[in-house]
Amino acid sequence: MDEDFLTLVHHFSQGKESAFLKLFEMYYPRVREFARRIVKKEDVAENIAQDTFVKIWERREAFSPVKGSIKNFSGYLYMIARNSALNHLRRNTRSMRLEENGSYSVTIDEEYYAKEQELIIKLIVFKMPEKRRKVFLMSRFEGLDNNTIAATLHISKKTVENHLTAALKQIRLAMMGV
Repeated sequence: MDEDFLTLVHHFSQGKESAFLKLFEMYYPRVREFARRIVKKEDVAENIAQDTFVKIWERREAFSPVKGSIKNFSGYLYMIARNSALNHLRRNTRSMRLEENGSYSVTIDEEYYAKEQELIIKLIVFKMPEKRRKVFLMSRFEGLDNNTIAATLHISKKTVENHLTAALKQIRLAMMGV
C-alpha cells in the first residue's frame, strides 16, 4: 500500500479535515457508482454515498494505526456502502413478478441476494488464472460448448473440462467462506 495513502488515512484518523476531504474526493465517485449499481437510482445512491462518508468520519479513530481496529480503509468504506444499500432495499421491499412465470414472485431482498452472489462470483472469476477465467467465461457467460472452447483456444477438450472443474471448485470453496 502506498505510504502517502497510509499517511493520509492516519491524518484522517486524527480528525484532520483536509485528509478527510482528500479521501472524499478520491472515493466519493466510486462509492456513489457502487451504490447506484445496487439500488438503481442516482438520488438514492448519492444519499448512500454521503451517509457512508458521514459514518466513516464518525468512526475515524478506528483507522488509527495505534488504537484502531480497521486496517483496510477502502474495504470498510465499500462494506458500509453495501450495507446501507441493502438496508435501503430492505426498507423498500415489494414483491416483484417474474415475467416468465406469473405465479412466482421475488422480493427485493431475494433479487438483491442473487445480484450479490453474482457479483461475488464475478470477483472470484476475475481472480482466476487467465486461461481458467477465459474457459469459464466462454462456457458460462457465452454459452459455448467444450468442443468450441477447445477449438477457439487451441487446447484439448480434456483441458477445457479440467479448467471448468477447477473454476467451479474455486467458486464453491470461496462461496463457502463467504
